[in-house]
Amino acid sequence: KLDFLDAVTIRHESFLAQNRHVVLCGDWNVSHKPVDSAHAPDIKSKLELNSYVLGNPGRFWLSKALGEKFHGDGGGDCDAPCDTGRKTLNPRPDTLEPNHKPLAHLILNPKPLVDVFRHHYPTEHGAYTCWNVSAGAQLTNHGSRIDFFLCD
Repeated sequence: KLDFLDAVTIRHESFLAQNRHVVLCGDWNVSHKPVDSAHAPDIKSKLELNSYVLGNPGRFWLSKALGEKFHGDGGGDCDAPCDTGRKTLNPRPDTLEPNHKPLAHLILNPKPLVDVFRHHYPTEHGAYTCWNVSAGAQLTNHGSRIDFFLCD
């Protein structure tokens, strides 16, 4: 999965270098924030949110692609999402797949993407796109939002 996200990043940056606009859409198999999943933990602080995002390389990639900035890569004095301009180059090393090279080039991308749905509905709960159908989860809307339209 991380190799795919690397490839998406490289392709996105190549389009940007040509002054082209980009729309990335599909099933990313990543539930970005707790609001996007019925089975996410109850997050009460920025520290817990940071841990939730940084604890999953796919969430970390999506957060960076959306222009969210973090410090908490071991060199900062807090673990809360921030907008200090300090760039984190890697997710927590223990969350990476073996032999995976970090997504460092993504962080330097100057033009973040926009999650079109969250842009228009920033706090909408229950807007899921994936359910365990065999367990009947669609009937109770116990699912996750893993399909995205991302644009620049």
